[in-house]
Amino acid sequence: MELANIANVYPSVLVRYDGDETTVSIEWYEQNKKSLQFVAYTLILLYKDGSKKQLHFDDHSAMVAAMEKLYTALKK
Repeated sequence: MELANIANVYPSVLVRYDGDETTVSIEWYEQNKKSLQFVAYTLILLYKDGSKKQLHFDDHSAMVAAMEKLYTALKK
């Protein structure tokens, strides 16, 4: 992963609804989680060239730890 090429990082939740999977904001998930199936916490990395990568985590604390490591690496 090329850190210098990251334009934005978005924490989100990957959910399943009616057989389809999509990412939603954590806030939206918290408001609507009774009608959704949780799949994973997700960091969406958007790159300067327009491409994106998704990193999936089983729990919120693992995603936050990855965000902290990413932030530390980007500061350098």
